[in-house]
Amino acid sequence: FIRWKHQQDPKANPSFIFSANVNAGSSTYHKNNSFNANDYLSNTFQSSINLTRKWDNLPLNLSSNLRHSQNTQTKIVNLAVPDINFNMNRIFPFKDIGKKGKINWINKTGISYNLNVKNSLSIADSLLFTKTSIANLRNGAQHNIPISTSMKIFNYFTLSPKINLKERWYLSQIEKKWNGNQIITDTLNKFTRGHEYQFSTSLNTKIYGIVNFNKNKIKAIRHVVTPNLSFNYRPDFSNVKYGYYKNVQIDSLGNTQIYSIMQ
Repeated sequence: FIRWKHQQDPKANPSFIFSANVNAGSSTYHKNNSFNANDYLSNTFQSSINLTRKWDNLPLNLSSNLRHSQNTQTKIVNLAVPDINFNMNRIFPFKDIGKKGKINWINKTGISYNLNVKNSLSIADSLLFTKTSIANLRNGAQHNIPISTSMKIFNYFTLSPKINLKERWYLSQIEKKWNGNQIITDTLNKFTRGHEYQFSTSLNTKIYGIVNFNKNKIKAIRHVVTPNLSFNYRPDFSNVKYGYYKNVQIDSLGNTQIYSIMQ
């Protein structure tokens, strides 16, 4: 059984922070070795190891988290090994393009990036360090890239187009088949990617007005009207032409059902 607790002084290195709180072991350890009632009667154990990294003068930051939980009665262990999040804050890569002192839509084009990686495992503790654990490991990565800008139209209108790109990566996919009696689900160990995108834009302006009341206690009322027109487009990625969804026969009558290969 392992107990480990580590807490870094935040002043030691503000750009690199590491902490750990580990409480893990075999399901029968306390039953066989402990004289502490709290340990002996405890059914669950949890652990967490965290790492955060920031880069000076760069819009980048990274965080990684390894989590563990187990139940000594069911003897099931759940692991996140690990979850990773990498971010790039919004940057303007084209801000220096064009004439100095003149700003146009390309100068105001901003791009940011986010990567989220997940690795999870739920398994009996007796199988934890076997080949079965590798086969049951579930993992995936998601990339997200939002791009946006704004521009003036006819001096009074602001047009703000945005596009969001998203892509998911997996190391496996599923395939379902009808064998004549039931649906058989197979896991195919092959790299699988799925993408989607969404485009939106909005057009807005502000109209100012004043109503005068010279003969009343209220001299005038100033009002602002902000009309807005927006448009959003996202393709239907469940369409079979993208290959992310497939049909499978579900009964002897020939009825079919749609399923996701990345389910």
